[in-house]
Amino acid sequence: MRTAYSFFSRLACVSMGLGVLLVSSIAATQAQSPSGDIAPVWSPVNDDIAYESDQDGDSEIYVLSLNSGKVSALTDNNASDLSPSWSPDGKRIAFYSSRDGNFEIYAMKTNGLELRRWTSDSAIDWHPSWSPDGTQIVFESWRDGQPDLYVIDIEAEALSRLTQTPQRESHPVWSETGIAFGSLRNGQWGIYLLTPESEETTAVVTGLGIDPNPAWSPDGQWLSYTALSRGTTDIHVIDRMGEHHQTISDNEFQDDFATWSADGRRLAYSSQRQGRWRIFIREVTLP
Repeated sequence: MRTAYSFFSRLACVSMGLGVLLVSSIAATQAQSPSGDIAPVWSPVNDDIAYESDQDGDSEIYVLSLNSGKVSALTDNNASDLSPSWSPDGKRIAFYSSRDGNFEIYAMKTNGLELRRWTSDSAIDWHPSWSPDGTQIVFESWRDGQPDLYVIDIEAEALSRLTQTPQRESHPVWSETGIAFGSLRNGQWGIYLLTPESEETTAVVTGLGIDPNPAWSPDGQWLSYTALSRGTTDIHVIDRMGEHHQTISDNEFQDDFATWSADGRRLAYSSQRQGRWRIFIREVTLP
């Protein structure tokens, strides 16, 4: 692990509608990353945020400590390392990488050590998410010629297939409530909920216009997601039954990749309001 930089600045706290928008800027990244800092994911045990950034010319995994302000690079190679996902105990991070010539699922300790490769297939494996007990990882794969969801049991090293549809199933996220994922079923993007034990799938919300990148609240009762409207993307929150909805961001900028804090009171997400993708934090108040 190497420390990328340690200067972290809070640019503004602005009262806006549903709570406080804490505009958080990773100062060194502003000058260095061509595209920016995206796909943040909050640690389930503290105020660390893992994310991907191309500040060194290709995508690497970084961790930002909100308490100390230190940013550390967990990966450092010429490949693309993407889509970090914390284990439930906060001790490991899964991600997908092209370091072996094809996108596969990997996991490492939060100091970047003890790297382990969990998939090996000629197809693309991506967007991993841990099971609540930390023994399995669900991911999206293009094996068998179509994008479906698969689960790898990391103890038994056994692979199983969860979905089998001609439409794309994407960005699965796992909680005690079940596996939420984006899908193009019925010809439009929506969020669906799958219960692995019963293999039942139900729609939570549809008509989103874009891959929704869902994320569970810590209690498994709410989902944040991205939807397309007025030619841009905004962050929304909905309960797992699809009955109560809130718009979190509503502006002319692209906002995406929301993630919940461990206390369930804040959302971090990426936004292009500064010209490149940057990470912002907003307090949320739920019914």
